[in-house]
Amino acid sequence: MELSLLRTDKEITQAYETYVDMVYRLCFTILKNQFDTEDAVQNTFVKLMRYPKRFDSPEHEKAWLFVTASNTCKDALRRTSRREEPLEAQTDLPAPPDSDPVSRAVLEAVLALPLTSITTRAIQVQRSRPCSTNRLPPSAIIFTKRVRS
Repeated sequence: MELSLLRTDKEITQAYETYVDMVYRLCFTILKNQFDTEDAVQNTFVKLMRYPKRFDSPEHEKAWLFVTASNTCKDALRRTSRREEPLEAQTDLPAPPDSDPVSRAVLEAVLALPLTSITTRAIQVQRSRPCSTNRLPPSAIIFTKRVRS
């Protein structure tokens, strides 16, 4: 089943520019963590892009975003993968099953970096990608998840 997007890029951009601050503040209030907050904000706007119905008014759209962001944050808090564990304790992370030798070598090189370098690189990779793709390269996803856990 294919989803058709009912909103144009212009409409999505306008909604993002209008409500991103509100959604970010709400998510940060709930999650109290910059990285998880950024993920929740992104997921909220992805859900908006995929939402199959039109809103009756701007107030309806704002209320929908508020509730969706809140639920997205609550889901993030419930995830078992969101646990406090120092990065140093995770010494044996397997490479993804579909990774090729080059990706594996890059991942091993990244994991060998000091913690501050990994964190800085994760932020640089995440912010260098356009928002419209909503996807990072698989190796970036792996080590950013490792940094956040």
